Amino acid sequence: MRRTKVDVREGLTFLSNPHEKSEFLRSTDANFRPVNGATAPDGTLYIVDMYRGIIQEGNWVRPGSYLRTVVEKYQLDKNAGRGRIWRLAHKDFKPGPQPRMLSEKPAQLVGHLAHPNGWWRDTAQKLLVLGGDKSVAPALATMARSHPEYLARQHALWTLEGLGALEPALVREKLKDAHPQVRSTALRVSETLVKLGETNLLADVVALAKDSDTGVVMQTMLTAKLLKWPEPAALAETALASNPARGVKEISALLLRTPANPGGGVQYTAAEKKVLERGAAIYKELCFACHAPDGKGAPIEGAPKGSMQAPSLAGSKTINGHRDGVINVLLKGLTGPVNGKDYVALMVPMESNDDAWIASVASYVRTSFGNQASLVTTNDVARLRAASVTRTEPWTIETLKPSLPQPLANRKEWKLTASHNGAGAALAVDGNPATRYESKADQAQGMWFQIELPSETTVAGLALDTAKSPGDYPRGYKVELSDDGQAWSKPVATGKGTSLLTDITFAPQKARFIRITQTGSAGGQFWSIHELQIFASGGAVAGKTAAVP
Repeated sequence: MRRTKVDVREGLTFLSNPHEKSEFLRSTDANFRPVNGATAPDGTLYIVDMYRGIIQEGNWVRPGSYLRTVVEKYQLDKNAGRGRIWRLAHKDFKPGPQPRMLSEKPAQLVGHLAHPNGWWRDTAQKLLVLGGDKSVAPALATMARSHPEYLARQHALWTLEGLGALEPALVREKLKDAHPQVRSTALRVSETLVKLGETNLLADVVALAKDSDTGVVMQTMLTAKLLKWPEPAALAETALASNPARGVKEISALLLRTPANPGGGVQYTAAEKKVLERGAAIYKELCFACHAPDGKGAPIEGAPKGSMQAPSLAGSKTINGHRDGVINVLLKGLTGPVNGKDYVALMVPMESNDDAWIASVASYVRTSFGNQASLVTTNDVARLRAASVTRTEPWTIETLKPSLPQPLANRKEWKLTASHNGAGAALAVDGNPATRYESKADQAQGMWFQIELPSETTVAGLALDTAKSPGDYPRGYKVELSDDGQAWSKPVATGKGTSLLTDITFAPQKARFIRITQTGSAGGQFWSIHELQIFASGGAVAGKTAAVP
């Protein structure tokens, strides 16, 4: 078990291990599995020990794996169902009394808000709020105003907020409290009052942007941002000018930064926004531990600089390339080196989650960390889940790449035509992302772009890159195939562009002619293609193919 020393410097929290080259609690018993700890009412520490031999998912300890050998050697699979709770007390400590809070009156509970043990304070506050008895409001207000313990004053404020008995005059008074943590608490509880209409607290909050305590200044900016008060950027500039602490700089930079718009100006629908929001939540709960909040990979503590637990997702070819790549990795996992570099964290299979879960997190990482790829749909996930149902091993980069749809390498032999500005069509395949085909007319239904291949080829998708022309993605499209350029198939794919890279996937079919037709419109917006790729189905590609982008 790791004990952490908490050190706040310039408004930022730093954590360190006070037991050099050791831990607060450790055991030579491989079955010791501490999973939780809690402070008890008597001041001791309770530790929940799962005490179990195997705690990994089956994918980590499958037959033939390294861990399976260890499991069998130490008979870890024999130990299950023997969990216990440890009670840890210091040798010089005398446990305190047993609480009787459930039988106490609200007035008695108020007194516990000043108890030196946090369990008593938290429990008393919870019982007071759940009880809803506002008769204790005067006693709480008195405690908030004059109790010598700042923790008691904080708990009193939060209890009043929870009871709905908080008065603006008290908040305004506590914004000037002698202790900075009470001032910060007053800022936070003021948010509830402002939401209820007490906007006259604005001037008092803004005044704390010049507070002497860095933590209070940071909370002032966060409160203003949360409540969407006027000119949060101006407030950040004021705070930064009066307090150069690192924490203030960090928060100011976030408030002053122009928010990035995923997709380079794309307006997502309400349903697409929900997909991205769910993906963000999944990433922040699970993926960040290995890939870091910024997607650049979490560093390994104590390892040489540059050592990461997992590869960066920012600019990743697997993430930004064909959508099948990231879906396959999420479904079946990934092992082995990436770009010649080994990582300690195995990307475990996530196929136990449903299609919507996979699509959400895949869409989020493809549109975050500077990535500008298209969203993933549940149909994409279902297609690949069915195709890989018999696969039992995680992918490696070497096995993944050839399995993906491959871009055809014979672009110089393609004949390109278009309903609008056909003379500039070849710029879509000239290999220079700085040039582009553009329609030179507003996007309109019926506008089309056509490719004639040198011979009949089995094709499985297209990629339209408009990275240098934000907003020029197709508002709606359908894709049709033909073997003679006269008789066209029913649409093999329909949809709309939602980002700088429009991925279009369909079941592999033979064709010599491919036509993309606009089914949407956009006044004042050209249709542009900086680079066009046509994909042949992965794993069985006829002819030469280019490297996977």
